[in-house]
Amino acid sequence: MGEFKFSFFIMSIFLGIVSLGLVNMVFNLNRLFLGLELTFLLIVLLFTFISMIAIYNNIKWGWVFLSYILGLVLVDILFIYYMRGRPEFFFTTTIFALLGFLISLVKAQKDEEDEDFEPIEEEESVSKEFQPGKYIASKNASTYHAPKCDWAKRIKKSNQIWLDDEKEAKKKGYKAHSCLE
Repeated sequence: MGEFKFSFFIMSIFLGIVSLGLVNMVFNLNRLFLGLELTFLLIVLLFTFISMIAIYNNIKWGWVFLSYILGLVLVDILFIYYMRGRPEFFFTTTIFALLGFLISLVKAQKDEEDEDFEPIEEEESVSKEFQPGKYIASKNASTYHAPKCDWAKRIKKSNQIWLDDEKEAKKKGYKAHSCLE
């Protein structure tokens, strides 16, 4: 569990740095590319948020999804480099995006390896249930029931009275419930 929290924390820092670098690079673009890149950036941020929620909740596809997103971000950084030349924070953003991509790939691969091993199921142990009588009644009621009766299952253990037969039940003042008729 500690490794999971640490990798989530590190990935959050990397994604924050990559997001800030992308924002800086996007706002230095020309009109048409600015609109397209802003749309792309918002979509990437939304999907990154979804994948981080999945990772935080330990859902298997979170790391795989994040590796795809970071792969797209790397391609986008190359596109911005091609369109603009060498923008500010290019190397920093690229390095952190690449590191995040590699970490997410490793974590996704580790999840796949863990998935290959099925946990060993313990065999069900045979348990005997001791029922001291044929009928059951409650200390607080006036009827007795078959143990399978729904009403019998509602009787608290502390209030249960087990009876061997109908004679004993009638002797103690209990009447037969409709489940016995």
